[in-house]
Amino acid sequence: VKRHAALGGDDGIRYPWEQAYTGYDTCPWDKASMYQLHVTADVSYALRQYLYATNDVDILRTGKGRKLAVEIARFWSKRAKLISAEKGYGIYAVMGPDEYHYNVNNSIFTNYNAKLSLLLPSYIQDTLGMSYPASVQVEISKWLEQAAKMYLPFDSESQYHPQFDGFDIKNSTIKQSDVVLLGYPLMMEMTPTVRKNDLVIYEELTDKYGPDTGTWSMHTVGWLELGNYTKANEMFEVMFRNVNGPFKIFSEKPADGEEGMRCTNFITGAGGMLQSVVFGYGGIRLRGHSMEISPAMIPGASLWQIKGLHYRSAIFDLIVDNDHMTLTLTSIEANRGPDMYITYGNTNAHGNKFELGIPIKLSHQTVRITTKREFTGTISPSQIPSLSNHLKLNSYVVILLVYFTMIVSY
Repeated sequence: VKRHAALGGDDGIRYPWEQAYTGYDTCPWDKASMYQLHVTADVSYALRQYLYATNDVDILRTGKGRKLAVEIARFWSKRAKLISAEKGYGIYAVMGPDEYHYNVNNSIFTNYNAKLSLLLPSYIQDTLGMSYPASVQVEISKWLEQAAKMYLPFDSESQYHPQFDGFDIKNSTIKQSDVVLLGYPLMMEMTPTVRKNDLVIYEELTDKYGPDTGTWSMHTVGWLELGNYTKANEMFEVMFRNVNGPFKIFSEKPADGEEGMRCTNFITGAGGMLQSVVFGYGGIRLRGHSMEISPAMIPGASLWQIKGLHYRSAIFDLIVDNDHMTLTLTSIEANRGPDMYITYGNTNAHGNKFELGIPIKLSHQTVRITTKREFTGTISPSQIPSLSNHLKLNSYVVILLVYFTMIVSY
């Protein structure tokens, strides 16, 4: 990956869009190999989320995590060019997740993801206490400046994010989700109005028979964030056009489209469906010091659950029914795992330490799981409801169970 960066005249490391065992680019489409640079930022973001989930400082201390973060930051630092004092830094000649548009400037997905990459070494050092040598400190100062001044296209009049410089909102068709990914998975801060506008605008512009590479799943997540469950369920059900019998395999395109299914067993699309459940209806978000859960009901189900949800040194089970959510701490690493706490509600809310095996039952709401007590008080635990009385799931959930099994198998 260092050679791949050097061949393009870049610093640091650059990941190929597709690679085999050797690490060399093997993508058959040269445009993706040339322009789809955001995959390098995606790797940095994956490391960030891994650190949020595990607090695994060993990967930084004895592994290559610190070096990885630095080398990716170097790549984006070289790529970012100062546009002007007013606009700040831009990134040129790229392709965002939407593969109908390439060799564009200032893809907002690419720029924001690159910004997060530039910030990661500082997070590792300042938050996790993993210091860098003095020479790298100088670089980090530059990266912080570039991140703070990264140009992020925004239409303040219409309150939405243009996909890139010069994007024609009236005459464009996009292949798949791009701007919508700012809200999730990148979790860019924006107002509910802007989030809604991005969802509405880009739904209309998306190729209705394009490949479902995480398009309608990400719209599902977005509408669930905004509390519009009707629209979220509509987007969720669109994905089932791509499910084909008799084994309920997820294809790249709908079977009744002009091009047919194309890739028959499309793992990317199945992964999108999985994310729509875990991060959409589960409402799970990993933050620097906490895991948030804000669940909702899957359409057609009266109860659903996620078993074996790992966070830091603990494992939880989540059960969601029509009225309540139930969280149970099922395991915690002996002698090493810190106490886990749950907080919810407004600033006057109560917090409670999880006790092993004792469920906590609440109405549907956003809760935060953390390793530090932030509030005082108690929550009255309640026993888990009997599954036999509530597990009335339709084919949607049966298919989802297949995908859970499939992903675990891989």
